[in-house]
Amino acid sequence: MQETIFYKNVLTQISPGEMIGQDTLIKDIYRFPSSTERTITTTCTLNDGNSQTAYQTLEVRHNLTQYAVFSLRAFVDIQNLAPVPFPDTAITDTDTVINQKINETSAQYPRVLFELMLQEPPNANTVLCRLWLQNKRPGYYIDLMRFLTAKPQFLGNPNTAIVARLRDIGYGPLGADDLVTFYGEVQEIGVYSDPPILYV
Repeated sequence: MQETIFYKNVLTQISPGEMIGQDTLIKDIYRFPSSTERTITTTCTLNDGNSQTAYQTLEVRHNLTQYAVFSLRAFVDIQNLAPVPFPDTAITDTDTVINQKINETSAQYPRVLFELMLQEPPNANTVLCRLWLQNKRPGYYIDLMRFLTAKPQFLGNPNTAIVARLRDIGYGPLGADDLVTFYGEVQEIGVYSDPPILYV
């Protein structure tokens, strides 16, 4: 048996206007398939009795067995809600004090609740974190890997999913100018059996 790895980029968007008219929006960021097959094409160099070179192309089925997430981030670009200003700070403020001022200021402005969830069959949802999504110009990034695992990679079981749930908590849903993009890197790991080589 041979092991192969496929690299796949995660790219999921909550599009402008997608949440309009809804109090709650649930969307898969990445779903780990229960079973997946890929076709691998390889070229072998063959030598016959006259030392002449021929080429043989082989196609084999590759069964994916494991999924590893190495990075996952969100870019938040919200314009529909009132913008959150940066608080006044003093040159003597420590990072802890500045973060406290930012949190206190953010709490006074409109927001949408974002929940990162792990969905497992049949209908078990584990909330990994709850965050506010706000209008902070010119947009900002959120590192979501720290909520999935403290290890370098998160191993996903087949037929489970990393899910985003957005909720209107009284300030309105995401609007027609709002966009949230999730992206990262996933490795799909699988095995295949060596095919027979047909000599010429």
